[in-house]
Amino acid sequence: MKTIFITLLYLLVINVPSFCEDIDDYKVTVIEEGRHGPITFLVIIDSEGKIKNLSVVESNEVKGGKVGKPRFLRQFIGKSSQDPIALRKDIDAVTGATVSSRAAARAARKALEIWKK
Repeated sequence: MKTIFITLLYLLVINVPSFCEDIDDYKVTVIEEGRHGPITFLVIIDSEGKIKNLSVVESNEVKGGKVGKPRFLRQFIGKSSQDPIALRKDIDAVTGATVSSRAAARAARKALEIWKK
């Protein structure tokens, strides 16, 4: 399992993926608490301070695993620190995974705050 995680981390961070081709993109790794443990998110922010992509790098969630699905994560693309990035405002939670969905929103907001600084 550790080898798979290290390989995945290599593919996501070291071997820059196609959605992060711009040299000005900023990568932020944020760990947020889910219902069943920590969830590690990778947030890619473009030079204008907008989220270009958000992905789940590691998670132990049982039901919350659905927050790693593209359908949920696409909601974050284009968001900036000017957006609320909150459940029931501009983010729809995954049914049965409210805690994990909230963790994703917190991770996105934290990454944007780090980018601003």
